[in-house]
Amino acid sequence: MFFREAISKNSKSPVLQLVENIRTEKGPRQRLIVSLGTYLKIPKEKRREVARIVKERLFGQQSLFEYDSQLIAYADKIIKKIQTEGKWDSVREQVCKFKKAIKDKSTAEIFIDDVQHGYDRELGPILIGHCFWERLNFSTILSDCGFNKTQIKTAQISLLNRLIAQDSEHSIISWLQTVAIEEIVGLDVSLCGDDRFYRISDKLLKNRDYIEEKLYQREKDLFSLEDSIFLYDLTNTYFEGVCAKNPKAQYNGNQKEKRTDCPQVVVALVLDGDGFIRRHRIFNGKMTDVKSLDKILIALEDDFKDKPMPTIIFDRGMVSDDNLKLLNKYDNLKYILMCRPNEDQFLHQDFHNQQFSLLEGRDRKPKVEIFLKEVDDAVYLLCKSEGRKAKETAMRNKAEERLEAELTNLSNQIQKGRENNPVNIERRIGKFKERHSKVAKYYEIKYQHREFSYTVPDDIGIAKRFSNSLKKLKDTQLLLGI
Repeated sequence: MFFREAISKNSKSPVLQLVENIRTEKGPRQRLIVSLGTYLKIPKEKRREVARIVKERLFGQQSLFEYDSQLIAYADKIIKKIQTEGKWDSVREQVCKFKKAIKDKSTAEIFIDDVQHGYDRELGPILIGHCFWERLNFSTILSDCGFNKTQIKTAQISLLNRLIAQDSEHSIISWLQTVAIEEIVGLDVSLCGDDRFYRISDKLLKNRDYIEEKLYQREKDLFSLEDSIFLYDLTNTYFEGVCAKNPKAQYNGNQKEKRTDCPQVVVALVLDGDGFIRRHRIFNGKMTDVKSLDKILIALEDDFKDKPMPTIIFDRGMVSDDNLKLLNKYDNLKYILMCRPNEDQFLHQDFHNQQFSLLEGRDRKPKVEIFLKEVDDAVYLLCKSEGRKAKETAMRNKAEERLEAELTNLSNQIQKGRENNPVNIERRIGKFKERHSKVAKYYEIKYQHREFSYTVPDDIGIAKRFSNSLKKLKDTQLLLGI
């Protein structure tokens, strides 16, 4: 829509008109919406904005920006004139197009294209979160910790926000304007400030252990969880601020999201076999997988004083001589961990010669074959998986292609005399082995003066097919339940 001036025979001054562009069978045309005469004096530099406001009003759109009050006054006068004598289709004109009105007074006609709303809020995620809040008896747990009713409602809002929007405490205020939290929780959000949520976060942290324990016990009742298998692993998260007063936030080159420019903390998680969090701890940013184990085992031992401890599964990052000694100190502890690199050398023949048995219960999943081998006080579980084989083969093939491309390039340079310096050649071979260490160990790379070759010996061909396929278990009885 836009304004234009038209010449009238009955007036010396130009007549101001509001028109719109439309498409017809004969091409684009201009259609008159309303003639404003000569009485409405709108400055030329403001006509475009006034036309935009009028268009938004007619189509029921909400503006993202605030307009000047004078522009709104112009738009109000134009809208009023359009409704009384303009050529814009009004509701009254639409009604006239229909047949006689339905006599049933309980029936009403609604023009869907003209339905408007002015204030909408999201309900679905809030309703689901509130339902589980009630099922977990969260209010009772917080009440036992000394929370009053207002603090409980504030804690619920903070928790729902972290689950739904992942905002900071400062951003919760703006988030509250987009969700139907007042109707669900029953707290007047207009009285909330961000300091309220900072204080409630501190109070939740002080009662972390009690809340964590009570929640898990409630989850065990709801979902029939068992304390048979626990999984332990570490991850990290970073802060974009300086965190000058956070003693645990430290810079570390081992950052999983590659943000080594930010301070981080390490989060240790203990999960049960169904994926529910049993316990968690926050460590300093330089904590390694190996050093964190002692503190977690002490906490678990306190939880299982009068009953057997569950079987704990670790990844390869937890394996070290000190940790193995630590694990063996607990007589009632069973554990499963990945073999360390090069520890599986004595099992090569078993992979090639032993009879593996098919793991049952995996009809719709990739086939897995297993073999158990007892050595001294440990039991090794050897696995052959079609899915794992395909993944490892694809990864190794790419690595081999890159390595062989560089070796071939070096070989061509030596044959053509472009590279004759033995020191440079040996240095380049060393870099190849370092850059492609996972596959370079399977190659025999030989160099003598003007003679260069690389091969894969037949006797290590088997080893290339089953790396990362061994698990070490402490208890033979445990294997019977796998």
